[in-house]
Amino acid sequence: MKNTTSSSSKIKTAHDKLSELVLYANKHMKDQWNAKTVVIKKILNITSHCPIYKDALFFIENDIDNEVWLDVVKRCLVELNKINIIQKLEGLYTTVKSEIFPLLLQNKDSIDKNIYGKSIALIRTLGAIYMLHGYYKEAIDLFKMVFDIFSRDFTTLTCILKICIITNDLCLLTKILNELNRTIQNYKLPTKNYLIIYKVYSIYVECHGISAKENCQKLLDSISKVEAEFNSKGPLSIMMYDIQVPLLLCKIYLKMLDNEDDGITDNYLKLRAKISDKLLPSILYYYYKNSATNNVPMDFDINGKNDNFVSAVAVTSFLFEESLLYSRMLQDSGRIKECNIKCLQLVTSALRVGCQYRFLSIMNTIGMSDFLVNNNPRIYDLIYLSSNTFDNQDTSQIENKPPSPNKNISEDSIYDSSYDYLSASDDSFEKFECGNLFNSTLNVKFHRNLCRCQRCKNFSSNKLMEQERLFSKWLLEQKKNNSSSIVESSVNYSESWCEMTNLYNKEWWKTVGHTSESTVYGIASKNSSYLFCGAIIKAITTSSGQFDSQIVKSLLKKVRLQISVFCSEFHNMKISCSLICKKYSLRSYMVIPNSCYASPLNIMNGIELVLDEIISAEVNSITKELSKNDAAIVKAFNKTVNINKQAVIDYIIAFNNLRLSPTGDLNYLNLRKYCNGKLLVMLKEKVKEIFDIFTSNLRFMDVTNKKLILSSLLRIYDIAEMDEWDIAWIVTECTGIATRSLISSTGSFNYYFSSRKEFKSHVTNYFPTNSTVVQLFMDDDNVLWLMKLHRNIKPLVIPLKKLHANYFNTIHQKFLDVHDKLTKESGQVSGRVFWSVRYSLEDSYKYICKKIQSEVLGSMAFLLLPYTELPFSSCFMSFVGALEKANYPTSVAISIASAIPFLTLSDFQNILKDITTIYPMNSQIIQSLSSLFKSLSSKITRDLKNAGYLPSKFLRNLASSQMIECPKEIFTTLILDNELSLYPWEMVSFFNYRPMIARMPSIMNYALLLKNNVINKLNTDNSYYIINPKGDLKDTEDWMLNLLKNMKWEGIKGQWPQPEIVKEFTSKKDLLVYIGHGNGKQVFRIALKEQKFRSAAILMGCSSVKLGPSSNGYSHLDMVENYFISSGPGILGCTMLVTDGEINKFFECIFKAFKNNNKDGNDKNKKTITYYMVQARESVRLRYLTAGTVVFYGIPTLLL
Repeated sequence: MKNTTSSSSKIKTAHDKLSELVLYANKHMKDQWNAKTVVIKKILNITSHCPIYKDALFFIENDIDNEVWLDVVKRCLVELNKINIIQKLEGLYTTVKSEIFPLLLQNKDSIDKNIYGKSIALIRTLGAIYMLHGYYKEAIDLFKMVFDIFSRDFTTLTCILKICIITNDLCLLTKILNELNRTIQNYKLPTKNYLIIYKVYSIYVECHGISAKENCQKLLDSISKVEAEFNSKGPLSIMMYDIQVPLLLCKIYLKMLDNEDDGITDNYLKLRAKISDKLLPSILYYYYKNSATNNVPMDFDINGKNDNFVSAVAVTSFLFEESLLYSRMLQDSGRIKECNIKCLQLVTSALRVGCQYRFLSIMNTIGMSDFLVNNNPRIYDLIYLSSNTFDNQDTSQIENKPPSPNKNISEDSIYDSSYDYLSASDDSFEKFECGNLFNSTLNVKFHRNLCRCQRCKNFSSNKLMEQERLFSKWLLEQKKNNSSSIVESSVNYSESWCEMTNLYNKEWWKTVGHTSESTVYGIASKNSSYLFCGAIIKAITTSSGQFDSQIVKSLLKKVRLQISVFCSEFHNMKISCSLICKKYSLRSYMVIPNSCYASPLNIMNGIELVLDEIISAEVNSITKELSKNDAAIVKAFNKTVNINKQAVIDYIIAFNNLRLSPTGDLNYLNLRKYCNGKLLVMLKEKVKEIFDIFTSNLRFMDVTNKKLILSSLLRIYDIAEMDEWDIAWIVTECTGIATRSLISSTGSFNYYFSSRKEFKSHVTNYFPTNSTVVQLFMDDDNVLWLMKLHRNIKPLVIPLKKLHANYFNTIHQKFLDVHDKLTKESGQVSGRVFWSVRYSLEDSYKYICKKIQSEVLGSMAFLLLPYTELPFSSCFMSFVGALEKANYPTSVAISIASAIPFLTLSDFQNILKDITTIYPMNSQIIQSLSSLFKSLSSKITRDLKNAGYLPSKFLRNLASSQMIECPKEIFTTLILDNELSLYPWEMVSFFNYRPMIARMPSIMNYALLLKNNVINKLNTDNSYYIINPKGDLKDTEDWMLNLLKNMKWEGIKGQWPQPEIVKEFTSKKDLLVYIGHGNGKQVFRIALKEQKFRSAAILMGCSSVKLGPSSNGYSHLDMVENYFISSGPGILGCTMLVTDGEINKFFECIFKAFKNNNKDGNDKNKKTITYYMVQARESVRLRYLTAGTVVFYGIPTLLL
């Protein structure tokens, strides 16, 4: 009796203690959550005062006034920084771990069910809050407590499994599955949910095992069976949606391993998009629909039994992690725009859940894009603000308020939250150190490095946040243009990150109960490791010339440790590591011919005089013609051109040395003589290894790896004796305008050539015999290359010139910026001023274009001309044969022979001189070829006339409009990187002889267009027009309607048509004409999205066919690209700003041709659109500023 009473007393004591602890803990947790909710509502209230910019758009919007932007952003970040719920709950976490959990574990069979249930709910709610804020170590600790007490709790099980995926801990996942299997067997659970969970995650473990590649098809079959089971059950439950996520992750990785997969159906980016854009949001909707009015977790009641709250918060955390990974994959594949949109959505979500770690992670992801950072200063400032603001827990310092009184808290306390800051009155530090606390532009006070506060003495408990801070610091340091600092910062970042990761992993393994060495297992979390590995690979690939081979080896060793486990996220990074190693082993062979380098400039004595030539004519002509009343415009003009002149001077001085040939190394020709025997065998083996990586991973390869392959093989393909079609295929797939990875993830077309055989087949079977494709592209060392393709001739890939960084942006884009500014300003004054400015700009632009042509192309400009085939001319073939005998490739030999009518003897000798640095020959051969040129040039010219390739009265000074009057037409199709596309290549002097030029955005577009498009001539009677939709170009509207008299065209004027109506016309009409501002993309959006834009298009607006910006040379989808995805035959428009009067004259010539052709009705008299473009160039006053901006993208042989 006495023992029974004692036992009852003990149970009562445990019950009462647990009840008191749980009651207190629930109240404390609710109070902290509500406090956080108040701050979040304040943040949302701040953002709601920016109605023009929805949600988070104002964070990176350039158009907002700087002071307004800074005020709003600072207020948001200050409020976000006030959310310290994790610090407030640290005591509660300790209490749960040291008191509540032991009590539950010891008394779980005898404790009251009500308090038992509340205890479970408390622990897993706390775990969910930690998980939401990125504290996965603490979260898994809490969820494991629940799992150890009550392993049948399904909500806790799903949370643990999500953390296993986030942290990539397959050991923990295996352990949990074993425990789950025992639970199923012991308790004989009545529901099938546990069995399905066990089956799906067991497949996940197998898919990420060592034997996955051997069992690839078997595992794919297992996944298909599970998916079939889902589909057979009708509407899916929330659990069925949930477990589709690991299944899709498995499928992604297996498809990457399966070489038989074509990479188009269920592309890995599509599958990732399905997870983050469809599945996880659908699951969240299920949890929110009956529990919250707003899409924020703060509205949930966290008291009592709360499966929905815990599940929703866990899914929200998983959605953040998965969406960030997906965003980074979008970025890697070149889809910068989509990445930006996804990140902005996540910024809004991070504010709504009130999480600093999530916010900084997103900022770091955006910051990885060079294009976004370089073109949007807001992003750099935002990364700086967020990184440093979240490093400062005393928000009064950021708000520029007096600091609160110092708290008397021991520095030895592990949870000490006091932070000491330097001030001018602090005698313990030197006065100058105070300056390190302030940024003069942003006026925010931050910690200085190595200050003595408690926070800087101890690592934060959230080491993932510390890793994000380390990354943001590295990211900000990359703005320095000092190559040595980039190497140093990357090495320091790597060492600090790895130190932090090892600490984290030791704590993690201790928490989850693993026994192996933590350093063997290098993953802190998928996201953190993905960012770290991406940063190191980016640093090495973008600054390869500065990194020592030993440093590269050291950094890659650390990267390989992180990616050693089998995860689909790191598939491309494994390829990158391998390619970087192979590239560095070949680096000493990667030289280019001396002719590709610039001659040294005498900077001190000549450069200003050279630049004065560019601007003197325009300044003088304007100042002479303008009266005293126009003095202000003269002054503004002079100021603009002088600023531009000084910028060009500074840039050329800074970068000239980068373009000079290296000294002391083996040059191009000596190196090729040196490579023989065993060395050549070894080189070929390396090349084969790289080529094998290319062929086996083409379907999923990202931008970085394509760039690595291209830069590795371009310089050595000729030494290694690669087949010309192999290197041409690689160039096609790996250069900037290769859009395979972009389009294959958004459409059903196979937008890549899966093999050399397929690529060669497209060229030899579908390319027109009278058209030559010329592709110009830049490699990662700023060398301009040319590739030339023809169906009957082997490909030619050759380097043209070593340029300095951003050459075209500096020389060409700077002029365009001045042009746009002056044209707009002068247009607001008098007509006389306007035309004075325009004529002067025309002279300048002509001069600059010729300077660029001379510097970039030089004697090699003839390579831009199309091939001429003349097999029945003995003189032509003899000359080609002599060049081949001198070791010139057939492609070069025919190119020279085709250009003979347009070359003088001096031109020919200059070509031989420069090309000798690529194809060596002695002086005797050069003399012999020069003699042959003298004797055969006139005869070859005669044969070309007789064959119809030249006008019967050909002279070298004939105008281009006379050169097009040949019986036989031959065409050039230019394919250009986005940065090169603004330059008026059609105005290159050699094209005066072969002026029939079209463009295409990529070879894939061109090949598929030729294969799929059956249109070879247009019925211009079957046309539709959209004229002056904005209503502010009345003169242009009247001019066009007058031209259209007696023509059977349909259309609309003075208003915007409905996109649905336009979609109908774009699929039925032969021609669509848009005359207005820009390219009218907004009205074509449905036709483009549904790929139903089948009409030829004329877009008569400023920059209507300007290609969009790019990242590292890799273009993203724009109007022109989207148009050709829809299989349209051709699009005519302008690449830059044009004036309405001049451009109207150009297009009037085109429209009159339509009229004449319709009257004639004879198809034999129809000409190509490029023919009429050449004629139209003669009708305008400004040949470069107007005619040179009009380009045609499409089939060059398209008849009108």
